[in-house]
Amino acid sequence: MANFEPHDQLTRHSGSRTSLPRESYAREEQIAAGLDVPQNTPSDVPNTAEFQATMASLMEAAKTTTAEFQAKMTSLMEAAKTTVAAAKCK
Repeated sequence: MANFEPHDQLTRHSGSRTSLPRESYAREEQIAAGLDVPQNTPSDVPNTAEFQATMASLMEAAKTTTAEFQAKMTSLMEAAKTTVAAAKCK
């Protein structure tokens, strides 16, 4: 059976020793290796409704920011066209 305990490993790039954290292995791999893995508690389980509300809020903020950016860019482009047209008339 594979040993999933944290261990030292030589890195290819620097040749220095690094410790692989236990968290780099999937929970199932840790259990299969016989490690003590804490059970998920209700606080560890994400609140789906809260997550969905947060994502909806973020998406709305992104849409608003995009709309504001597009409006500002349109305004800047119009100002640039006006400046170029005025420079051509001189």
